[in-house]
Amino acid sequence: MTRHSRGKIMRKNAKRIVSTIRTIPIELSSDIMARVAANSLTDITNVKLSCKVLNEIAEDPYVYQNVSLKKFRVVQWKSLSKEETAFLNKCSEFGNPEFLYRKGVVDYFSRNELDSAYECLRNAASRGHIGALYRIGKSKYHPSTRKPIVVLNSNLSNE
Repeated sequence: MTRHSRGKIMRKNAKRIVSTIRTIPIELSSDIMARVAANSLTDITNVKLSCKVLNEIAEDPYVYQNVSLKKFRVVQWKSLSKEETAFLNKCSEFGNPEFLYRKGVVDYFSRNELDSAYECLRNAASRGHIGALYRIGKSKYHPSTRKPIVVLNSNLSNE
């Protein structure tokens, strides 16, 4: 077998693999990608780099809603790269609960933006984030406006 013909065989096999991936329903593929993303940012990055089809599937909003942010600090000590910023912007755009929770905490403690903090926590809680749910549940509300008076500053040891 010559080198040239071997390359054709490999390309033919690669096309067959891609078409096999496309036979899996997109909802199932997206759910699998979301589960991978929830456990490891490195693994989902490697999946995206492995082939175009998997990269397309991994760009589903559902994947970004479930991706793990464990590798990112809550408060960055150095500037993020363009890729990291684009990634976090997609997490924000698609409503990743952990991103919303972190933004709410930072808005409250670092920026003193209470309305923004409350909205982020409320959105994270509505998407099932336990920490945000707890904080919203412990909030004190103004009786007439139903807006939070105190969102996050209750002492955990007194609760």
